[in-house]
Amino acid sequence: MYKSKLAPLALALIASSPAFSAEEEPTTRNDVTVMVGRVGLSSHDDATADGNGFSIGVHKEINKIVGISARYSRTDLLAAGVNGEIGTFGAYPEFGYRFDLNNAISVKPYVMVGIENNILGYVDYSQRRDFSVVSFAKGLGIRAEFNDKVTLSIDIKRADLELADDYYVDFTTSTLMLGVKF
Repeated sequence: MYKSKLAPLALALIASSPAFSAEEEPTTRNDVTVMVGRVGLSSHDDATADGNGFSIGVHKEINKIVGISARYSRTDLLAAGVNGEIGTFGAYPEFGYRFDLNNAISVKPYVMVGIENNILGYVDYSQRRDFSVVSFAKGLGIRAEFNDKVTLSIDIKRADLELADDYYVDFTTSTLMLGVKF
């Protein structure tokens, strides 16, 4: 008895929700953002390392919640007795929520996870070493968008690199990026 009376009410509520409204703005954006920025690197393990570098990448907002980025960064590696560089290519799905503050500004805090290919080259006490390591990265960030054309993002991510059998070094990178939508 109650089910038959509640069904039309439930159907009316669902049909009137914003998700089914024709006036709702489209959640898919067709623009791709090209980004450039500055990267800082630090390590918190036995191999204390610091460095600075650059990053370039592309970003695509799929909807207000999900986005994806692909980036390449190159960072100097400076540690006791070790000088070199790390080149990182990564793909990072991002999950958050875009808050539209007004017609010109939106802000999206997000969590990022991804897979990275890290190419390390360094001189260790006058001996050159080069190798590649695949790692899992996770991090947090926030992106601001201005006039639906320019973005500014900052994030921090951590990756565990296996440099030898059962020897991991945790690298933390912070990135500040400026982007333009095309």
